[in-house]
This record gives sequence, structure tokens and C-alpha cells, in this order.
Amino acid sequence: MLAKLKIIFATLPFLLLASCESIKDDYADCGVWLEFVFDHNMEYADSFDPQVDTVDVYIFDAAGKFVQARRAAIGELQGRKRMFLNGLSFGEYRVLTVGNLTEHFRFADRGGNPFVPGETTIDQAVSALKHSGAVSHEFPHFYFGPAVEVAYNADLSVYRVPLIRQTNRFSVVLQTQLTDVPQGTVQGPFTPRHTVEIVAPEAGAYDWLNNPTDPRGLVYRPWSLLSRLDFTEKGVLLETAAKINTMRLLENEWNGYRIIVRDIAGGNELYSNDLLSLLAASKPNKRPDGTELPRSEYFDREGDWLIVIVYKNGGNSQYPDPVDPDGAFVALRIMINGWIVWQTGMDV
Repeated sequence: MLAKLKIIFATLPFLLLASCESIKDDYADCGVWLEFVFDHNMEYADSFDPQVDTVDVYIFDAAGKFVQARRAAIGELQGRKRMFLNGLSFGEYRVLTVGNLTEHFRFADRGGNPFVPGETTIDQAVSALKHSGAVSHEFPHFYFGPAVEVAYNADLSVYRVPLIRQTNRFSVVLQTQLTDVPQGTVQGPFTPRHTVEIVAPEAGAYDWLNNPTDPRGLVYRPWSLLSRLDFTEKGVLLETAAKINTMRLLENEWNGYRIIVRDIAGGNELYSNDLLSLLAASKPNKRPDGTELPRSEYFDREGDWLIVIVYKNGGNSQYPDPVDPDGAFVALRIMINGWIVWQTGMDV
């Protein structure tokens, strides 16, 4: 009996395929599968589940005209990663996918309008962060799936849909040693006197090939900014921690990403550096398979950054924040994701 059951279960996929092949005039129950994968990360492993909560699929015909869109929460996907695509006319299609499409983002035509079946073309598709020139709020990681060619024959074929993370989360910590804080002082929090911002040369909008479309630039500011005292064996540290979310980090003609420290009172620039050069200093030389890891790929694979800037001021500190009258800010050491990448004015 057990052997018979094994035979039945083993032949079920073939029976289903045969049934789909035999009803070409009525194929509503047959289709193809889209299998979503997110392994373009520094773990080099698929983490689509649990990092992606929803997927929106946009289907374009062979002429590049929009046909329809479909949406699913991860719990609605087979095995939490496969979407069944059916009910289409037989033919060739291109499929674009976005993951975690929330109110913070839009996927529309270049004018920001919803796609119109039979009218909107694939080259008009743009994924973008919603903003008004500056961003200072938290938003979730956003994912994009480049165009996948699908030959729709309702034959249960499986098409792999690789996703790329479009967003970054930065935690930037400013640390300085204090010399005039009495022991036993309450740790805070204190009102921060420094802030951090990241300036990008593009505005966080990308076409269907995932290339930037808007060169107007964008400023990312903290959605969380806290200062506190930390009592250590070496003395008392003042720490200001900023959390900033950004879109992609791009190279070549889009150079110009900068990290800037300002004093809050006057908005004066105290420190500025090329962001990509700092981040690249933390890049591993090789992928796990021994091949070279390009900078651009590293910036797309890594999505969470911890930047620690150890600094001193030109004058004596004045409790609780060591901002001297001249606003001097001297970086002594910079660490990226635990790696010292710059120290005392010398590249490491």
C-alpha cells in the first residue's frame, strides 16, 4: 500500500502538467510560477523570507505595454516565496517586481501616474522614494526585481525573480572624550548639539533598468538623534547617535555622496567626507567563491551600516557637550561596521 501511495504522489505533478497541456482552450487553472529570491546580500543566502513582506508584480506584453498588476503578502505565496501566475493569453511577457511597496514609495510612470493597461510602457516605469527634497523619517527596506522574461504557456514553468535591495540603514555614532564631567553624573539623555546628514547626488528614483532618473540630489537627515554620557574605564564619553535611512549608493557618474556633521545651533558644517570612499574601505576583497567583489556590488549587497566617528574639539569642553567657541571638530578615528577605515588623518 505504501509503495502504491508513493507512486501516486510521484506522478501527481506529471498528471497536473498533462491536464494543463490538454485544455489549451480553457486554461484558467493552469499557469506559471514566479519564484522570488533575495540573495544579493552579504550573507550570499536567500533571505526573501522574512525580509520581504509583500510583492507587487507588474506584467508587460511583448510590445512593452502594461497588462496588469498583482499583489500578494508573503503568507499568500506558496512556500512563502512562489506566486502562481495564470489567466493570461499565451505569449511572451516581461515582469517587473517590487517588494515592500508601502506608502513611503511609489511605482508609477514618469509623471507619477498609475499604470494604464494597453497604454503605459515598460520604459515609463519608475520606482521612487516619496519626498520633497529632504528626508528625515524612517522607512522600511524596499526591493526591486529587474525585468524577467516569461514565456507564458500555462505549463507550470518556474521563473526565478531575483530581488535587489534599494535602501540603506545608517547608524552614525559621534564619540568624544570628556574631561570635566563629575563622576556620578546622570547619563542623560541630553539635547544633541551635533547632527549628521547624508547628501546624495540623485533623488532616489530609478527606471525599469534600475538606473537613476533624477539628478536633482537629496539630503537625508536623522529620524532619530540622541545624546548620552557613557562612563567607561578610560573616562567619560559623550555619544551622539543618529539613525538615517537612504536609497541606493551609486558610483561612477553619480559620485558625490557625502557624510556631513553640523552643529545644530548654527547649522555650521563641522566635518565632511566622501561617503563612498569611507564605506569602500570596509569592503571584503573577495566573494565567498574567491572572485573579486566590485565596489558597486558591495554597496548593493550591504544594507546596514554602522559608522563611528571618534573626534575631539579644538578647545576645552563645557559640560554637557564639548562644543568649543570656534566650533572646531577634529576626527581622530572612523570605524565602519567594526573596521577602522581612517585614523589620525591617514587611510588605514
